[in-house]
Amino acid sequence: MINEEIVDLNNRTVALLQEQDFIEAIENSSMVLRRHREIYQTSSRQASSSGDDSLDKCMLRSGTDENRYYADNTFIYDHGIVIPTSANGVSSMVAAILIFNCALSHQLRAQQVSRGRSRHHLSSAKRLYELAHGVCNEDPNFLFHFVVINNIAVIDRRLGQNEISAQRFQQLLAVLMLLIDQGNTKRVRHVQGFLANVITTTDTAPAA
Repeated sequence: MINEEIVDLNNRTVALLQEQDFIEAIENSSMVLRRHREIYQTSSRQASSSGDDSLDKCMLRSGTDENRYYADNTFIYDHGIVIPTSANGVSSMVAAILIFNCALSHQLRAQQVSRGRSRHHLSSAKRLYELAHGVCNEDPNFLFHFVVINNIAVIDRRLGQNEISAQRFQQLLAVLMLLIDQGNTKRVRHVQGFLANVITTTDTAPAA
């Protein structure tokens, strides 16, 4: 079973995100990351190599398929991931969730401040998303990796890295079309707002 203290602290971060208290969400999510590291550094137990839960299951179980848009009709996947109290997952799954929620806290805080002040939060969010992306396997966690790459691409565009951002969005578009062809509507509903990012990228692309 996953440490109850970590579950409670993480789910507190999700509640703060829902309340749009992003400053407190950053502080709380940073604290739970430190606490998670302390627990697993001092614990004599070895993490299980398998578990009944996956990142995608946690997202589908705790999330919503509501798609919200931000400045310039940008879609950010802005739902924090709850760790169910009954979850039975591996340490890497827990770490990925904690890192994602911390990254999301920084990215959403960046939406509240001026462009000059937002750079620190955007850079922090990008580093954390990249770390979360590398923590766990991609195969059973498609939805998680999709939203991480989407959110990174949004950050890239806001930081002026338009070409890299457009490349990421086009890669995700190909994956989304494959999902639609396969009839995987449950996952598609969670990220259908992503299409707005592709349209925006196309509209702002320089003429050939």
